[in-house]
Amino acid sequence: MDRCRECSLDFSLDVMHDGNEDEVKVIYSSDLRCSNPNVQMVNYSNRDEERLDQEELSQAHGIAICKLGKGQKLKFEATAFKGISKIHSKWSPVCVATFAYLAEVKLDEGRMDELTKEQKYEFVQSCPKKVFNYDEQSQKVKVKDSEACVFCDECVKLGETWKRNKDDDALVVVRPIPEKFLFSVEVTGALSPVEVVILAMDTLSKKLQYLKDNYDKLDQNGEDLEDAPGAYVDTGGFV
Repeated sequence: MDRCRECSLDFSLDVMHDGNEDEVKVIYSSDLRCSNPNVQMVNYSNRDEERLDQEELSQAHGIAICKLGKGQKLKFEATAFKGISKIHSKWSPVCVATFAYLAEVKLDEGRMDELTKEQKYEFVQSCPKKVFNYDEQSQKVKVKDSEACVFCDECVKLGETWKRNKDDDALVVVRPIPEKFLFSVEVTGALSPVEVVILAMDTLSKKLQYLKDNYDKLDQNGEDLEDAPGAYVDTGGFV
């Protein structure tokens, strides 16, 4: 089949359970043979095995592929492709990636001082994520953990019910900070979260640089960018 030799490798497996014992024989990734002698097999399945020294690593057979019964044989040839999740999710080292804006939470100290102790307690308890706490010594409500805010606005709604006039200032103001957010990454185990984030930023930087370089070429040629013909480059999703 047609493929990029820089992005693929051929492997083969030819094993048989010819022992006399009736127990099953486990076939591991270490039993695979690569067509390229310069390629070293990665025969560990988790980070703990990765930390083993060579002597201990030789006792770790790697990732289990299948089990063979007495007299059974497994033989096949396979091709490993390098790819990205834009083409297929099997190449993604990430299970879930989410981000949420961090919250800026500001209390109106003047209005808060007008509340009774019971109202302050009620205000603190209105937040399901425990963003606020009540200091018994100073008898003041303070922002304890603004990062825990999920913008449910329960505290804002409660503050609205205590307004004497519609024009009164809000008891609390909660708004997202556009330039700050909390980024969460859950990985499959193929790469660590730190590796995923660093490599993703590096890829993004290269794509932006690629875009800038081509923009500069158009500009240097003296073309009117608004009238320049569009161009489509089929990169197969790798650029």
